[in-house]
Amino acid sequence: MNCPIQTKTSAELIDYCAGRLGPERAEAVEAHARICPACRELIGSQRAVWQALEHWDAPPVSNHFDRQLYARIDAEERSSGAIVKWARAAVARWSPVSWRLPVAVAAACAAVALAIVVEMPADRSAPPPEPPARMEHVDIEQIERTLDDMTMLKQLAPVGPHSEQVSSSM
Repeated sequence: MNCPIQTKTSAELIDYCAGRLGPERAEAVEAHARICPACRELIGSQRAVWQALEHWDAPPVSNHFDRQLYARIDAEERSSGAIVKWARAAVARWSPVSWRLPVAVAAACAAVALAIVVEMPADRSAPPPEPPARMEHVDIEQIERTLDDMTMLKQLAPVGPHSEQVSSSM
């Protein structure tokens, strides 16, 4: 048996503690727990929780519990403003999943508007200044190698209806 803790299937150990496993599977878990201290510890912890829950008695609910609960809810609703009520209603109607699309669309619109504002020139009448001319170092040998390579490619050009276009463009 593979260790349920290492394989991230520790729910099987919880099912074992709750008595929900069949006899063969329960025996396999018991055999594994004898050799695995981590599983043995988890089983011991779960059994302690189950025993504590079995001995716990919930306090009795008062006869006026429902009336007091609804009175507190009504008082909270009366004390809240209209905006808070609207916000609560909107949140209650829409799950977080349904907010994803509107938020994504709003973010995309904001990004497009920002890009338009940033890219818009300040003065449309004056053309942008041309960059100053630069002098670059030209290596004559590199130009010769490039021309030789182009000649070789021209000779190796494929034969077909497009071969004349390729050779004429070089």
